[in-house]
Amino acid sequence: LCDPDAWTYLSPILAQSQGTAIFISTYRGQNHFYRLAEMAKQDPNWFYSFKQSQHPDKEGYTGIISPEDIQDMLDSGVTQSKIDQEIGCSATPADDNRAVILSDQLKFCRESGAIGDFGYVPSIPVYVASDLGVRDYTVLIYYQKRGAYSNIIGYYYNNNKGLDHYVEEMIQTGYRIKEISVPWDISHRQKFDAKDGLSLLKGELRKNSLSIQIKVAKKASSQFAKIELTRSRFKFMTFDNSCDGLISFLNNWRKTYDRKRQIYLDVPIHDDASHFGDGMFNLSQATTTDNNQTELTDLDWMRGTAIKKRYKSKTRCRY
Repeated sequence: LCDPDAWTYLSPILAQSQGTAIFISTYRGQNHFYRLAEMAKQDPNWFYSFKQSQHPDKEGYTGIISPEDIQDMLDSGVTQSKIDQEIGCSATPADDNRAVILSDQLKFCRESGAIGDFGYVPSIPVYVASDLGVRDYTVLIYYQKRGAYSNIIGYYYNNNKGLDHYVEEMIQTGYRIKEISVPWDISHRQKFDAKDGLSLLKGELRKNSLSIQIKVAKKASSQFAKIELTRSRFKFMTFDNSCDGLISFLNNWRKTYDRKRQIYLDVPIHDDASHFGDGMFNLSQATTTDNNQTELTDLDWMRGTAIKKRYKSKTRCRY
């Protein structure tokens, strides 16, 4: 509910005045507060405390809200998932099957073993799917292809940076990058300076003597079409374990709620997670022309290729 960029403005003020900030909240899925809490757990300069009143046998139980009170809430119409979120402090989004766009697809990936130790294979070229922004996030998703399958090996995101920054980021990965897919409107907006984005990207690649091909995505006919194409490709995807942050963002790619009609619309909320969803759409579109598509039922080919080599994928983000 809060702007995740608020802390970037407040933290310099507090540093100057030696002040203190206190963040008190429940999670709303694996959102920016969840990522902040995960960071605070690991940083000795931060104080972290977890409290919940739902499970007596689990960490942080306080008993402030009694089981009888919880049952009264359920009887009055509060959903179990809302109880889990607001009283049990669960990071699973409330009512996720209705609101989270890729809920079923991410569940499929977890249950089928499509999230695992699938690393970078130097003998296979790397492709990049992107969503480009300036004030909003720019997202780069690195993946390798084998037949119809796409193995996602890393990701990067940042904002308030020019295209030169992201070209340098691609160089720093050390990957043998063959192609980058970019949004359909890269030529239509002067996002980065006086030039349109496509001309600027081509110039940056030439300046760095990179022979990376540029593939401009087609505009989706509707938001519904974008969502359905992205969903349909998940049975052909694997994710390396280093992409847990990417999966966290995708788990927060949510539909807009129409309060008047009390339904979820097939229109994504425009927030930090939506840029990762758009990046996955561009990846999905870039790989739909692959031939011999077979549903993801056996991952032996990927395990035999990547796990034996034990190459570590490179994932960096702004945090």
